[in-house]
Amino acid sequence: MRLRILHETVYRYATPAGRVVENLRLTPRGNDGQFVANWRIDIDRDCRIDVTTDPFGNVMHSFAVEGPLDGLTISAGGEVETQDLQGVLHGQV
Repeated sequence: MRLRILHETVYRYATPAGRVVENLRLTPRGNDGQFVANWRIDIDRDCRIDVTTDPFGNVMHSFAVEGPLDGLTISAGGEVETQDLQGVLHGQV
């Protein structure tokens, strides 16, 4: 089964934020029953996104945005192919 996923987080600040720092764990991991065909993370502000792996093997994206900011929108999405493994995960870190 091929799934198209879109996750969007919208922040609105009553008082403009001077700086925003985020660590995102929004990227799915592949395994024997799941293949990430494509994945993308977008932020509606100009910033550099650093990519690393946390101690549990999750892909982590980090960024900082200087303000003042009245809001921020983060979008993550892509396509993931899955197959039924009858509830048993194989090939997982």
